[in-house]
Amino acid sequence: MSANLVKLIQSGTGIVLSSIFGIGLIKVIALKGGPETLGYFGVFRQFFQLLTVIFTLGNGYAVIEGIPKTQNVRKFIQAVSGYTFWVCAILSTTTLIFSNQISGLLFNNNENLLLIRLLPFMIFAIAYTLLMRSVYAGKGKLIHSGVLWSFSYFFMFLVSLLSTGLDHLYFYGSVISFIIAIFLFKDRTLLIPKLKFERIITFEKTAISTAITGVTGFFSFLVVRAICLNELGPDDGGLLESSWNLINYTVLIFLTSLSTYYLPQISARPNDVEFRKKFFLLINGSSLTALLILCLGKSLIIPLLFSEKFLPASTLLVLMSVGEYIKCITYFFIFSFIGLSKKKAYLILDTIANFAFIVLAMSLPTKSLESFGHIYIIYQTIYLIGALLLNFKFKVIPMHVLLSNLLLGTIIWITYYSIIF
Repeated sequence: MSANLVKLIQSGTGIVLSSIFGIGLIKVIALKGGPETLGYFGVFRQFFQLLTVIFTLGNGYAVIEGIPKTQNVRKFIQAVSGYTFWVCAILSTTTLIFSNQISGLLFNNNENLLLIRLLPFMIFAIAYTLLMRSVYAGKGKLIHSGVLWSFSYFFMFLVSLLSTGLDHLYFYGSVISFIIAIFLFKDRTLLIPKLKFERIITFEKTAISTAITGVTGFFSFLVVRAICLNELGPDDGGLLESSWNLINYTVLIFLTSLSTYYLPQISARPNDVEFRKKFFLLINGSSLTALLILCLGKSLIIPLLFSEKFLPASTLLVLMSVGEYIKCITYFFIFSFIGLSKKKAYLILDTIANFAFIVLAMSLPTKSLESFGHIYIIYQTIYLIGALLLNFKFKVIPMHVLLSNLLLGTIIWITYYSIIF
């Protein structure tokens, strides 16, 4: 077994748990509330993920990249904790001030106003839980990092057995996760910010670039979900959410390995082209295989994980899987650009692609579930074309390796689609 595969499996330990509990959570929501409730859940989760990108300073990628490069790890983590505290404080205050407006924009009513007003507790709890997770990942403790990642999914699943109210799921899930995580974290003093705030310029550059691209990405997905919900209704919004959940959980272990294992590795050895090539082949083959298995078993998997009410999403699931395969390839380049300090190029590419995604969703003349699958493929293709051009410039991996694997994947998807449909 190759060293890369071993590390991928290690980084995936917690991700597998996250997937199990996450799918269990979706299953409970689907059974108790049907597609409509799942649609509303998806919109809020997208909004909270958007906030997460901000209060974790770009999902913690700057922490994961920075730890292998810093000479004083303790000082670095304490400084990051200072950044985290002040960002959380500002974001919490903002959500409280505009709680009524946020509730109206997300749900078109104030029935979930309490949920919005509880956001400060959730923001601080998740921010520091994920900071601990990023510290573990940066130090190469992949199993520890993965287990911390799974906490919120696990406790949200437990809460869902009693209540599927969004305020209950998110408040208790985040707070309990933080309590357990802080109990298990060995050196809690690292998380106490210094009274004197210290800036780290290199950290800021990565944090700002990843936060901006994260915000634009999650915002574009939030807009697309909202358009589907408003144009087609909450039932179709729930069907779209079910498809997105299935493809996301299918490749979650591979995409997470890019941030927890691949990113710190290429940050520490930026000239190792052979390592990057081997990891690309691993990501490409694994994601293609997993998504094909999902599509082949969709008639069994959809009723099993949701209910028979979600079977109309079968065609959409195949289209979304094609887009997700392309996404796995582009994500390899995203983390390559971050680790190789090509953040400006990544920032421009991500902004253009996500803007195109919003424009495509808003300009559809006739909207249907399948049309959202088509624009997802177009969006990811735009992203991939940009990644191809940047790879030609920066030589992340040999171009012939990229093009040959992309051609093989395209042939396989076209063959599958022509046989099935």
